[in-house]
Amino acid sequence: MKSKQQILASPQVELARHISVPVLLLLLMTVPWFFGGREAFGHLLSAGLSLLVFLSWLVISRHRALRVSLRPILVIGPLCVLVGWASLSILWTVSWFQSLTLLTTIFQASLAFVVARDVLHEENAREFFARLWVIVALCIWAIGAALFMAGDYDRMTSLFYWANPLATYLLTAILVGLYLYRTSTGKNSRVWLLASGALTSGLLLTYSRAAWLIALIAMSAIIFTSPERRSEAHRLAKIFALGCVIAIAVISARQLIYKQPTINVQSRVAESATSTSVTDRFQYWQEASVLFSERPLKGWGIGSYPEVHPQAQLSPTTAGNNPHNSFLQSLVELGLVGGAAYLVLIGGWLHQGWLRLRQGPDDLSLTAWLVVTVVVLHSWLDLVSNYPVLIMAGAIWMALALQAPEREFRLKHWPVAVGLGLAGGITLLGVFLSWNTYLASQDSAMIDATYGEDFDATTSIYQDMTERPFYDADILSQAAVSYIDRFDIKADQPASFLDPAKEYAERAAIQEPRDAKHVFALANILERQGKVTEALASYRQAIALDPHNNPQYQIGYARLLQREGFVTEAIAALRVILSEYTPEVIANRNAVPMGQRIAVGQAVLADLYIAKADIGRAQQALDEALRLSPQNPFVQQIKSSLEATK
Repeated sequence: MKSKQQILASPQVELARHISVPVLLLLLMTVPWFFGGREAFGHLLSAGLSLLVFLSWLVISRHRALRVSLRPILVIGPLCVLVGWASLSILWTVSWFQSLTLLTTIFQASLAFVVARDVLHEENAREFFARLWVIVALCIWAIGAALFMAGDYDRMTSLFYWANPLATYLLTAILVGLYLYRTSTGKNSRVWLLASGALTSGLLLTYSRAAWLIALIAMSAIIFTSPERRSEAHRLAKIFALGCVIAIAVISARQLIYKQPTINVQSRVAESATSTSVTDRFQYWQEASVLFSERPLKGWGIGSYPEVHPQAQLSPTTAGNNPHNSFLQSLVELGLVGGAAYLVLIGGWLHQGWLRLRQGPDDLSLTAWLVVTVVVLHSWLDLVSNYPVLIMAGAIWMALALQAPEREFRLKHWPVAVGLGLAGGITLLGVFLSWNTYLASQDSAMIDATYGEDFDATTSIYQDMTERPFYDADILSQAAVSYIDRFDIKADQPASFLDPAKEYAERAAIQEPRDAKHVFALANILERQGKVTEALASYRQAIALDPHNNPQYQIGYARLLQREGFVTEAIAALRVILSEYTPEVIANRNAVPMGQRIAVGQAVLADLYIAKADIGRAQQALDEALRLSPQNPFVQQIKSSLEATK
């Protein structure tokens, strides 16, 4: 028989035996960000770690019963509805690839939630996980600080690419750091104070006004609900003061050592009332409501928002793959069913927050509840709800916030065995899908390295990519474009050379009928094959699907109209899109060579005015083209044509 001391020590023994699972859970949320965020390699790592977590959990299940429960039903119930309905939406989605990609992340997060709820119910494991979370967040902060000091971007992004999701991530870690600071004593307390201050400096340097607002709300709530408000306010004041000192030190190093300018915090806060980034939020929400009204019941399919948004877009300034509101995104993608489940989930979550509050501020479950809440709040204002690491973070901290289920199950119970078998199959499928996506990314990198040098090798790679069971329809369009480029380079190619390209573009348009780039590729092929009427119709369709984001659609359409003698119609098509691309918009869209595209568009417009003998307007359009791209060969060609008419 075990002694009393052995029985009392058993939780620590079990924690040491199974400590690998919480470590793997943390890696699952963190490692992909060290490899480019949402890139293919990050998804592959996430899928592999999910499988490793699942297998580790099975090992645990051999030694003890599993804790799996549907309680609290007002939280778990709507979560199950959301996941189930999202899975069903694959049947009607307009973007099969995007839906499966996001579903893979959702399934991984669901598995992480179930596993975390089971293995992190013991206090020692939860405390260990909280400390590990802050330590890893400090690593991400350190990387971000180094990149901020040496880089030319005036906001801290670390390896998140965007400042706003990093702000959400750091805010979650600050809340956990505050909990550790509050519940520690002596030297440990000072360590967590320093850690929380460093993380606060990172939050300040992201210059995310939405995250600042949410942080202010969260900290106010912490003070208001604390039985020792003065002590809590004192702790927060010390963390904030330390964060300001560290932020100033980082900014000073950026200016003095690396000679990089930094943003004016006062002006950024002052401009919030008039900033277009604030008013654009309302346009995003209006556009989302339009999309919801077109398919109110079942939605467009999980992950489909980037595909359908351009057709409802009001201007180039609201380009994006997210409506800056997770609830509206659920309405667009999952319809009324998803929206209703979302609202029930929010109600159940608020009820759980009230229950956690009654347990006191020193309970980790209340901090976990607040962590999930700030992630959700930020997802109502910014582009954070589609980031895998934040989805994973929300799932696992939600597991820590909920009470550990009381019922336990053994593997010999067939419902448990069936459920585990299904979870294992889905996890393996996620690895398979992520592996195919990763292979495609490697093939794309190989094509980029050799593009234009070996056309046969390029077409062979594209052929291999499209024969895989899982691939992005964009690959089909890219394959079609490779044929178009080859056709344009070699003038002696017959029109039949583009037949494979036409087949690729048509397949892409069938798979993703709402994606304008597939239709645009088809229009280019039809034009080169002399099918003018069909080409004009495809150009018009591409513009209707995406009227604001790609001026090359209107430029291609206008040039074909010009060749067919419809100069007035061509001018009308171009003037609308070119007037939208002000210098501010062009600067904001610097991720692509938008200035070059607009310069070509202005040169085409100048050529059209020359054809109508309107020299004044031709000169005006040409001047704008020269301002944007003075060395562009096509712009220089139009300049010579205009000079010849004078």
